[in-house]
Amino acid sequence: MNQSKPRIIAENAMPTAIFQALLETDLAACRDQSPQIFYGYEEEKNWNVRQRQIVIAKAICAECVIRKECLDYAQSKRDKFGIWGGLTEQERYLLRGNSIESTNY
Repeated sequence: MNQSKPRIIAENAMPTAIFQALLETDLAACRDQSPQIFYGYEEEKNWNVRQRQIVIAKAICAECVIRKECLDYAQSKRDKFGIWGGLTEQERYLLRGNSIESTNY
């Protein structure tokens, strides 16, 4: 495992720059994982397989030391796809205080 240290980023840096810097370190638990783990479930038609993929992705996120920063990034970008910071797009939508009845998530 590479023992590199995170780069220092100015306080007023855009969330994208901060998040990218974090991913470039060994801090992100997802760094060596396939993106399919975090996005592939969206195309899965079988509900049981879909749920199993979500559980796997969330388990990886649960062990991540930058989980909060990852979630903050997804929330700031209002990312509508994949699992970020341990939450699905629907969970992030609800976290922002939206109602599930709305179709704009």
